[in-house]
Amino acid sequence: MSYPGGIKEYEIYRNDQSVGKRVGTSFSESGLSPETSYEFKVRAIANNGQISAFSVPLTVETEPAPVEGD
Repeated sequence: MSYPGGIKEYEIYRNDQSVGKRVGTSFSESGLSPETSYEFKVRAIANNGQISAFSVPLTVETEPAPVEGD
């Protein structure tokens, strides 16, 4: 789908909950639980207000917590 006038921002969802909007195409998040799977998906919001369908979900797993003394 084409959006005349371009994309205004992207809305990021983690586990079906909005975690914010970004103007650019990069995203990072901190404070997540160790050794936990999260599903992320994104949708575009055009300058004219149209909202795209969600992206294909991406599932990621956070790393284990650091071991004391490392």
